[in-house]
Amino acid sequence: MYYGERLNSISHLVGAVFALIALGSLLTLALQSQDPLIITGFTVFGTTMVLLYTMSTLYHSFPQPHLKAIFKVLDHVSIYLLIAGTYTPFMLIGLRGEKGLIILAVVWALALVGILTEVFLRGKLVKICQLIIYLAMGWACAFQMDDVKAALHGQSFYWLWLGGIAYTAGVVFYLLDKVNRLQHAHGIWHFFVMCGTIAHFIAVLGFV
Repeated sequence: MYYGERLNSISHLVGAVFALIALGSLLTLALQSQDPLIITGFTVFGTTMVLLYTMSTLYHSFPQPHLKAIFKVLDHVSIYLLIAGTYTPFMLIGLRGEKGLIILAVVWALALVGILTEVFLRGKLVKICQLIIYLAMGWACAFQMDDVKAALHGQSFYWLWLGGIAYTAGVVFYLLDKVNRLQHAHGIWHFFVMCGTIAHFIAVLGFV
């Protein structure tokens, strides 16, 4: 394993540990609330967090081509799941109505489309689809931000925005990695992903 891959695997191993701790915290708070929507939203968000960082760590840890190919697909699939999983508490708990369910259905449908492209498409086409779907999913609720803001407490809404900005800014380094224009660009991308996840975790805590 070369240095860059070691950095990539270690960074998201740290993320996986954080995700496990976050999942435990979310489940504890959700069960204390006794609210079915909070329990569902927190469980989905926390589980997809753990899944993403675990799959990413495994993908960057195995040098064997056949294993790396398998975990690459699982890593990319888990990105779609985390984006949809992040939406789940905000739409279920925050909007609690038809608007939230519609947006949630659209986002999970986009996640399914993204997963299918990962499984069945290859080459540049899948990379183009990745970027378009990631960004479309990430900002799908922008026109409902006033309702989401009203549902959150304190500074949680601003943490939500900071998370979105972190993920979006990280895309720059994701693209630089794809064209080999910056050394360790993928590791920097990982850093932005972790910042986005932490920000959204803090935002989700605003529901309790």
